[in-house]
Amino acid sequence: MFAAVLSICGLGFIAAHASNTASADSDICCSYAQTGSDSATITVTGTSSFTATSQDTSLATVAQSGGTVDVTGVSGQIGIAKIDIAYDSSTYTVEVPIGYTVFSFSNDSLTIMPGTDTYYEVYGIKQDQQATVAVSPTSTDPYTVYQNTTDTKLNVNITGSWLYVLTGYSSNMSVSTNNANETALYMASCNLEHKFTSPLTINGTAQTTVTALQGHSNSLTDSDLNNASKYGPTSQGGSGTNQYWAQSATVKGNNSDNLNLEGSGLLTLNCNSKNTIDLGSNSEITAVNVCLEIESVGSGIVANTASFNSGNFIINSVSDGISAGTATINDGNFNITTSINGDGISATSAVNIAYGNFKITTGGGHAETIGDDDSAKGIYSDGTITIDDGNFVFDCADYATYSLDDFIVKSGSWLVETALDGMHSGDSDVHKTAKLTLGTTDGNGPNYYQKNGDEGLEGPVITFNGGTYYINADDDGVNASNDIEVEYGQGGSGCLLTVNGGNIYVNVEGDGLDANGSIIINGGNCVVFGQQATGDNAPYDCDDEFVINGGNVFGAGSAQMAETPAEGSQGYVYYGSSQPGPGPGPGPGPQPPEPQAADDNNDETNDDTIAAGKTLDVKDASGATKFAIVTPKNVDYVIYSDANTTDDWSIEGDNATAT
Repeated sequence: MFAAVLSICGLGFIAAHASNTASADSDICCSYAQTGSDSATITVTGTSSFTATSQDTSLATVAQSGGTVDVTGVSGQIGIAKIDIAYDSSTYTVEVPIGYTVFSFSNDSLTIMPGTDTYYEVYGIKQDQQATVAVSPTSTDPYTVYQNTTDTKLNVNITGSWLYVLTGYSSNMSVSTNNANETALYMASCNLEHKFTSPLTINGTAQTTVTALQGHSNSLTDSDLNNASKYGPTSQGGSGTNQYWAQSATVKGNNSDNLNLEGSGLLTLNCNSKNTIDLGSNSEITAVNVCLEIESVGSGIVANTASFNSGNFIINSVSDGISAGTATINDGNFNITTSINGDGISATSAVNIAYGNFKITTGGGHAETIGDDDSAKGIYSDGTITIDDGNFVFDCADYATYSLDDFIVKSGSWLVETALDGMHSGDSDVHKTAKLTLGTTDGNGPNYYQKNGDEGLEGPVITFNGGTYYINADDDGVNASNDIEVEYGQGGSGCLLTVNGGNIYVNVEGDGLDANGSIIINGGNCVVFGQQATGDNAPYDCDDEFVINGGNVFGAGSAQMAETPAEGSQGYVYYGSSQPGPGPGPGPGPQPPEPQAADDNNDETNDDTIAAGKTLDVKDASGATKFAIVTPKNVDYVIYSDANTTDDWSIEGDNATAT
């Protein structure tokens, strides 16, 4: 029998190929062999001081002798036995299937151990022949055994519903499902490879559930010859070398197929053809509490609907990590890395995230340059993106997140490095009024930190309801834009930037807050540094009105394009070339962030310039400081407003004073 090696690591017992050794952090190693439909042997090496027990002795019992643990199912019982291996202060669990039909692979040999269900057939396939080949067993005692031949490779086709077990290793066998009722496959240290087709093919309209049993490592691997674009029918652009069996996926779904991945074990999918999991046009993939690792020369997961409810997902792909019509993530841990032309998560309709932990790296990271026709976005949707919560780390050579339609972010922790925008919604063609809504009306919102990028947040209509934002960018920090050109002050662009609440800190080389329409600040705290002194950008820049109805507002940068708050705005005080405005009213000033390091590029100055590294003090009529912050760059314009500000307040910095 094939014996898969189990090693102790962070996932518990992880089974792999027989040539593997235990993990570096442990001297103990275990091997697993399914010896019958209701029995298995676990061999432990590296220690003799361990104890094996069955969690449910009414299902299975264990007999331990030296380093060998024999697991035997109780007669007539069916289920998954949990066997605990305890040593030192640790306990690891190995799940053992009891009572199901077992397909045990051993290189070119297939052994069938019959259990409860026998709705299957075994046939052969040949690379140069479309028709399947009838095969006969080479042995029937005590179990039925089939063998690969030089040109005929075995395929197990499940034709009826219920549960089956896959175990062992083969370098050239495959499994398929083909029925209208649900099928479940338990993988217990199963490692299948195939030279010219997909190791797992799903046919029919019913759901197929693949369960990676706890304590086991499983893998499916295809080859380059499985790429239909290269080796498929000549009528489809291939060479014809593998015209009958090339399917361009490690796990291939046809028709309206549904695939459910679950289990506490490890499932590794190695794609050398095109896409790792590629299901039909009306398909759905669901993942629940599975540890899935994908290595792909193309995309990782391709399906019409993709739903992830829990689990750990590591995806390394050349193209998109996850590509779907609708991608829904309720929970899980995602580490996605794509190459030059691949988005982390991509959807044609919607991306909906309730919660999860995400580390997404695309295109080699934010410092890399991609081609004009390439896409390497972190999260992308042709439709909408809705994010309720989660933890996000982006390092992208393209936009970190991009939605053509509305984009809603209610909460979450964000760390962003990007070559372009951190968040982007809308376009200039169809979605000219797409909304980017940040935070909720109760004042809660995301904790967003952008280390770098071309711009921070961009979209036609941007609304801040709550949250905390630290934005560093080469151009604008927040830009309400849809690229529609309008004359200054004439309106018509449909763009609007509204701040109802939240804490916004911006330090950029373009405009701080920019709108092709109006900027309306109703509340919250804004601390904005735009381009440095003498530049042609401003801390606040808009084509229509700049209205301050409430909140605590600070801005500093260049006076060249400085905006004047509209008539009726709350009081403000300025340093630079704008006109002072009226306004009493109660309310505290914004709380300053930690002092920032001075910029290096601050050579250009004029007589009104306040140098980088100086403290800007906003003082009331009595001389009491109401707000203070160290400027990270040379500035010749400063504006401050809160509900208390009156025109006898002053701004001081570098021995310069304005009232």
